[in-house]
Amino acid sequence: MANAERLQQWVLETAQLMADHPEAVRVELLGVPERVALRLHVHPSDVGKMIGKQGRTGRALRTIGGAIAMADGKWFTLDIANSDQLAANQ
Repeated sequence: MANAERLQQWVLETAQLMADHPEAVRVELLGVPERVALRLHVHPSDVGKMIGKQGRTGRALRTIGGAIAMADGKWFTLDIANSDQLAANQ
């Protein structure tokens, strides 16, 4: 399993553990060649949990993800979106 897929799976499992609606959690791998770019989709009521107080949880996810991605010499980005935003954009 490539590092990007491992990182995607890690973000998915971690977010599912934190979410009140784990069935709504989805992680999308975006096609950016020089970095591992992920978009985390969660239920609207879980967005606050993923961001955390003063952004601490989101920052922690990005820090750990960045360390994992650096093993391949890549940058890491993580966007947090709720499922309503995805439906509105389609």
